[in-house]
Amino acid sequence: MSQIAFDIDTMLHELEVAALPAWDGMPRHAFTVGYYTPAEHEAMLQRIKIENAHWSVGRHAWRSSLCLDLPGITEEGHTFVAYTADTRCHCKFGYRTVTEFADAGGCRCVGELLTKTICEGCTWHHIGTEPQAVEAWMNHAFVDWQTLPIFPAKLRGQMGSREMTEKRQDWLEANYPARFRSPLAPILTDRGRVGARHVPGYSPYGGFDMGIITDTDED
Repeated sequence: MSQIAFDIDTMLHELEVAALPAWDGMPRHAFTVGYYTPAEHEAMLQRIKIENAHWSVGRHAWRSSLCLDLPGITEEGHTFVAYTADTRCHCKFGYRTVTEFADAGGCRCVGELLTKTICEGCTWHHIGTEPQAVEAWMNHAFVDWQTLPIFPAKLRGQMGSREMTEKRQDWLEANYPARFRSPLAPILTDRGRVGARHVPGYSPYGGFDMGIITDTDED
């Protein structure tokens, strides 16, 4: 009985897919460097969800980033959305020998786990490694962010809470310009050579906590 139910579900799904209109949106199963809006990305992912019940997105296609979520908008109207594409090499999987792999054409992969950051209001986007993509967006939305002073470790520790306390606010008002005390504004912290990732939403203003490596231990 369960096999009959499975076959019926499969048939109904095939009929649903066959009735779909021709797809003319962004590429669903291939890597692309062009600009597409978040709505176009979402439409592509939803189309794949309908076409394939297993939610199988092409390995080189763009997926929503699970690690970079920064909702909101800056005072200048900039937004942040991130996607990832795995273009690392998996070509050797399924081949028994190096010769067999070479005879089949070898590797055609770009070779990186890539991140794409988008500012929808500006139709701006950048592709690179995660740190490169985040820093490119920072250069776009918060020019000269690198010149900010390091947030004192004594006020929060290397990765303490993100809340705005009175002491933190006093220090930020005394050391950060007004445009860096606004929605999605970043802070800079020195977390040492381990764990220096740029963390979204960890600034008291809702922006990035930018991990910076310095050569001193000063606060």
